[in-house]
Amino acid sequence: MQRGCPLTIGADSRCVPGDEEASAPTRRGALAATRASQLRRRLIELAGGCAPTPAAAVFAQQCAQQAVGRAAVAHQSALSRHDETRRVHLRAAAAHEQAAIVSHCLDSDRHQEAAERHRDAAAQHAAIIASLSGRVVPLIRPSATRH
Repeated sequence: MQRGCPLTIGADSRCVPGDEEASAPTRRGALAATRASQLRRRLIELAGGCAPTPAAAVFAQQCAQQAVGRAAVAHQSALSRHDETRRVHLRAAAAHEQAAIVSHCLDSDRHQEAAERHRDAAAQHAAIIASLSGRVVPLIRPSATRH
């Protein structure tokens, strides 16, 4: 990639026009449009019976490597978001349990029910993390007893 150029396209590392000032969605849209154009040209070449060239093979390999890199980043981002959401649910469950301790009887039951819902949601996120990463995420419960 060129320095100062957040996105590159193709084997010649051309930048998306105006990408320095463009927003991320605009850059992604321009990248997708350029890639679609490249794929359409390649489809026409293949339909016309043109044999693949070594340059086309190198370009395809570079595209595949970039796609693998983007997928790895997206996968790691998803894991991080689920882990943070799991932690937020656990903190919310703890807050509801604390509120249940100091509240009146009727409110206490409502807070306990809310704490249970948050713990269930945290467990769901832990299961998603486990399925995405292949590792078990311990579900730390703020309190194992009902108050």
